[in-house]
Amino acid sequence: MCHQKWLASTYDGHYPDQDSIDLRRYSGNTNVSHGAPVFASAGGTVSEVGSDWYGDWVYIDHGGGWKTHNIHINKLAAMVKGTVVVRGEKIGSVGTFSPMEPHLHYTQLKDDQAVRAVFNQVAIAVHAGAKKSDGSYPMQTITSANCPTGCTKKTTPAGSGGSVTCTAGAGVRVVVQCLTPWKQIEYTRRGPWVGATDVSAAHCLAGHEFIDHFYEISQP
Repeated sequence: MCHQKWLASTYDGHYPDQDSIDLRRYSGNTNVSHGAPVFASAGGTVSEVGSDWYGDWVYIDHGGGWKTHNIHINKLAAMVKGTVVVRGEKIGSVGTFSPMEPHLHYTQLKDDQAVRAVFNQVAIAVHAGAKKSDGSYPMQTITSANCPTGCTKKTTPAGSGGSVTCTAGAGVRVVVQCLTPWKQIEYTRRGPWVGATDVSAAHCLAGHEFIDHFYEISQP
């Protein structure tokens, strides 16, 4: 999701090689990856889906010989071979599969060969050639720039709330401003965080006045 920070790591024996990375999200020292939504890092077509004791996987073909692998997730039922996805569209959520710590296994491939991953147009420090003298690999905190674009907000037909949807990117939600008619007290309600093509909607409480609505982008 836009602006979120995830820790990238790798190790000897990583599949298909050390250019694959494991991505974890932390709150302090606590791993909060489990259940976090997984979004397409670029637009493309789902080329393979599957499942085993390590969870589900979704492979996306982005054209020009480029693919991405997303593994150890709980995929959405709609993610089947041939599904066309846009950048930031939700494809599943991070799973938890014993004995592994929750994480997203992510690989960028060119002509079916894993390559050093590039985020936000910069090659990351975590890759096959970065092995240190002690046998370990560097870790790196990566900030997502998979931000929403092409966002459109709408007022609900009954005039009791609003919604927002974006054509690409992930991490947007609607904010609705409401008014209690008898006390004239304003308050806000927020919809869920969503990715591309999904709708974030919120409504004022029954009998309350709808004033306006806007949307906000997720922050770190």
